[in-house]
Amino acid sequence: MGNILKGIKETIKERCEALSPKQRKRVLIIMCLLYFLASLWMIMGFFIKDRQNEQQDFMEMFDGSISEDTLDMPELMNNNNQPLNNQDYEQ
Repeated sequence: MGNILKGIKETIKERCEALSPKQRKRVLIIMCLLYFLASLWMIMGFFIKDRQNEQQDFMEMFDGSISEDTLDMPELMNNNNQPLNNQDYEQ
């Protein structure tokens, strides 16, 4: 592994020395811009929420089925297990 990295380092050094000062400056500016854009992209990911995930989370709230115990409301039923109507309220 050390030999591979050493070879890469020497190759990059040789190619950079072959560049003119103007070309070196351009390469440096391009590399800095790419690094800046990549950093900005990562930072923006913390502040901008993914709309698709947000929509999925919203839909998961309503996708759950209603359990039977939530439908059982004895205070709205009369003795015959029928829904109350206006006559039952008057009694």
